[in-house]
Formats: sequence, C-alpha cells, structure tokens
Amino acid sequence: MSSVEKEFNREYVHACFEWWAYRGLFIQGYSGKLGDMSLTIDVNRAESHTPVAEGDLDSLETYLKKDLWDYYETEKNKGGKPGANWEARYAFEHPEEMSAQGYIPLGKLALVTHLPEVYYREELNGVDWLHYGIRGEGVGRGLNYYWAYPLGAGYYLTFNFNLTSEIGNKELRYQRMYEDAKRIMSMVALRKV
Repeated sequence: MSSVEKEFNREYVHACFEWWAYRGLFIQGYSGKLGDMSLTIDVNRAESHTPVAEGDLDSLETYLKKDLWDYYETEKNKGGKPGANWEARYAFEHPEEMSAQGYIPLGKLALVTHLPEVYYREELNGVDWLHYGIRGEGVGRGLNYYWAYPLGAGYYLTFNFNLTSEIGNKELRYQRMYEDAKRIMSMVALRKV
C-alpha cells in the first residue's frame, strides 16, 4: 500500500491499480486506441460530517451524497475553492463578470460533474455493495463507476472504474466498458481476516 493521498474530495490509500486499453482493428485514435478503462481500489477516509457505520449502506449513501454535494455544488468547499458545478452556474449567470476575469462564456450551462442521481444496492458474492456513477468527476471528462463498501470507524472501500473514450460512439463504448467492469466486480469477494 502507498501513503495517504488526496484527490478531489477524498483522502485515500491506493490498494491496487490496473489499466486496460481498447483498440480498434485499424489505426484509429492515438496509436489505434479507442478508449481506456482503469480500476483503482482505495481505502477512503470519511470526513466527520456524517458517520459511516460498518456494513451500513444507508449511512454510506447519506455520507456520499453530502460529501459530493459539499465538494461540487458549494460556493466554497473544504479546499476553499468553489465547487466545479457552482462555478459553472455562476459563469453562466454572470457572463460579463467572468469574461472580465478571462473566462470564455459558453452561452449555455454546462455542468462539468454530474453527480449520482441514484445509488444502487448490489449483492456480490454474499456482500451488499453501494453502486453509483459520476460523469466528469473532477475534470469534466469520462465516466466513473463505483462499488463502495462501508468499513466503519470512518473508512470505506471503493472499486472505481474510470472510463474514457478517444473517438467513435462514446456511449456504446462506455456501455461495453461498463459491462466489462461488472464482469470484473462479479469476481470480487470481500471477507474479514
């Protein structure tokens, strides 16, 4: 395991990282690459704002909803910066002010991060997991699918599949990668030692 790192709204320790490239039959994209999928397995530290109880998916869902909202949707998040979605809304509503600061107005509201609307309960090999997806996490690019499990005492485990597409029909490619991610998750067994 590595040391504690911080990315977006999470502090975590990486337990594992894997990466797969999806390539076309002919030269397409960068050296034939159509897209890629990466998997990171992290042990995440939960902030104290909402308690997370061991094995309690409801407490983890409540925690994640608040934490993601506080990070992306608030005027000033715990890092002291505006949330990406808050900033996008502000730029849309105040184009003259933002133009003066060097931002180029898009003329339409484009949220960079689409937070999960639904959190699913999914049983994998006798253990219930919380499953959800985030489009454009952090940088407004790609899809992230998570399977999460509350470890208790302020920690939760995540399997995060990050999907990106270079060229072609992104939605069809994302669907194929998502099916691959579900096949990988079907082999995951969680047990206490």
